[in-house]
Amino acid sequence: MSKRNWRFLAFGVAAGILSLLGGIGLSAVTSNDLETNRRLLREIRANNPEYYVRLQRRHELFHALPVAKQEEVRQLDRDLFDKEPQTQAHLFRVLEEYVAWLTRLSESDRQRVLAAPSRQDRLKIIQELRLQQWIDHLPAAQKEELRREPDAKKRLATIDQWRREELAWRQDWSDIRHYTEILKYKGPKLPFRDEKFRADVRVFVDKRLKPMLSPEELNLLQTAADDQNPMTPFRWFRTVFWLSEKHPVLGLEPKYQSLAFLPKDYQSLLAKTPATAMARLKAKENKWPDFPLEVMAVIHRRSEKKDLKEPKEQLGPSHADDFPPNVQNFIRNSLEKALTEPADKEKLSKAQGHWPEYPLALLELARKHNLSIPELMLPREPQEWELFRQIGRPLTTDR
Repeated sequence: MSKRNWRFLAFGVAAGILSLLGGIGLSAVTSNDLETNRRLLREIRANNPEYYVRLQRRHELFHALPVAKQEEVRQLDRDLFDKEPQTQAHLFRVLEEYVAWLTRLSESDRQRVLAAPSRQDRLKIIQELRLQQWIDHLPAAQKEELRREPDAKKRLATIDQWRREELAWRQDWSDIRHYTEILKYKGPKLPFRDEKFRADVRVFVDKRLKPMLSPEELNLLQTAADDQNPMTPFRWFRTVFWLSEKHPVLGLEPKYQSLAFLPKDYQSLLAKTPATAMARLKAKENKWPDFPLEVMAVIHRRSEKKDLKEPKEQLGPSHADDFPPNVQNFIRNSLEKALTEPADKEKLSKAQGHWPEYPLALLELARKHNLSIPELMLPREPQEWELFRQIGRPLTTDR
């Protein structure tokens, strides 16, 4: 198989973006109607024959895979397109970078990755290869220092220290590079030195944000807070902003965090869940809102196949009355009054009665109208946080 064709296959297997519509992989088409998809494919064949030929080749490569692998790709495709657009875009970038990295490996290393017996084994191999690649690019003196250290634990400790130092160095240069952008920024700015504001942000972080973070994200937040650097306050606020973007507050009372405590209607619907989906559910137990979000994802996937109806009882707030009085008052007296466009009113109306759609609609519309919903969003107007969106995400320890 040529390198070009192998890359197509790798992308199909690793990324799983082939939506199988009418027998031909086409991720750009998302209709569930077979005749509609066939019509779209005929249009592509007539208007973009080169793209159509590429689709045919990817179709052939896909169907050359074992049946079990084809189903894995289909499931990954479904999982990806169940995500929010922003999450989808991020995951596709990650997948593209992974495929590019996989393609550049030597044949023996690539086969080690592809032949791994499980996801955990594959991840371990990938981490080993990436670590070795990082070591290979070290200066000769550091390589020699590692070579002369007989204790494996000390070698790993030294490598960890060097990687942290490199990250700090990269972060400092990133902050310096953005410093001129901060000075030139003409939009509204946060009152960084105001103690009340800083205290309000800390309350939001401790009460709402931290319970949703992974250990790695908590470490990132703590590192930003502890770093003895003149840019520390700026770095901490920037980290808080991006973590809050990644983890929207979808409810103030995380009640449903395990299978045993779900309402009976949900337990009944999940009773015949396939083993792989049930394993994903159990892996997210005691995590909010990860567990109830996975529950809803499973139910939506099953409802598409079997015409199941979503239970009336929701796993999170789906009306204004489901929130505390201060949030109810803000929704009714500030947010709803700001919705003058019919499209905005319709979006909120359609989301009512559904979780997580309702809180997500609240957050989207509040940002659009520059409003901060108490307890659900960071203090101050969203436009005042916009600086951090413009200068980008902070660096992380992910490699």
